[in-house]
Amino acid sequence: MQGRRREFRNFCQRNMFTLEESEIAHGWRCNVGHEGERVNVNFYRTGKVLVQGKTCDLKTRVEEFFRTTTEPSASASPLQHLRQLDHSGVDESGKGDYFGPLAISGVYLTCKQLDLVPSWGVRDSKQLQDQEIIKLAERIKQQCVHRSLVFPPRLYNERYRQFKNLNKLLAYAHAQIISALVEATNCAQVISDKFAAAHLIPSYFSSNAHIELTQVVRAERDPAVACASILARANFLQGLAALSQQHGVVFLRGASGRVKKQARAFAQQHGCLAEVAKTHFKMF
Repeated sequence: MQGRRREFRNFCQRNMFTLEESEIAHGWRCNVGHEGERVNVNFYRTGKVLVQGKTCDLKTRVEEFFRTTTEPSASASPLQHLRQLDHSGVDESGKGDYFGPLAISGVYLTCKQLDLVPSWGVRDSKQLQDQEIIKLAERIKQQCVHRSLVFPPRLYNERYRQFKNLNKLLAYAHAQIISALVEATNCAQVISDKFAAAHLIPSYFSSNAHIELTQVVRAERDPAVACASILARANFLQGLAALSQQHGVVFLRGASGRVKKQARAFAQQHGCLAEVAKTHFKMF
């Protein structure tokens, strides 16, 4: 990491960029300026580098520097390394379900809790029964720092019209949860599942946020993400149950042919699906 910082200093000097350096949580920040444009570059002790700021020529040139320089080799995977550090995990539930809300949750675990929660039965929520999920979610909420967002169908549909893209909406929601957890815990280390381009979630962070986000495929292998997946799934199940009770219909999960048939029947009887379903799904 120190070598990369030296290379970056030399790059800034060669291009006559101004450079101000300061310490941040778990690393260092370089504030870079040139001809009225400014970007921040965060170097983290784990080896990760994050470039922040509005899109401009300076940001493009800085990002190109990091794309064309060699990443340091790592002896362990990001998940293995982060198991040695306090960190948060985020996950979502309901994005593939036509009926019901979209739920996003984040959970912060200390190193001690990272070793403890597997003994509770915590694992990827897709491997758990509904009652196990509800029970574990209550324990997680009682013993761990957590944050959640739930978008009931009507609000989800409004947000989708605003973002016009599910991944952008997910990235925005993840960023809200991550920022809230970092503020609550003062811990910059966060893991998320990699569901889109790596820059998308950080694009919704505040420009002065000190956040090191690791995005990996199958992030639920990490205990903090597994806890978040359980909390998000519990919120989805409870939201779907509430809609079922409100409308006197046991709404089905997923987006299968049976769900399509139920959607048609509901629309014929009640007219409006926006209160119960994610209406951008191509079901008709």
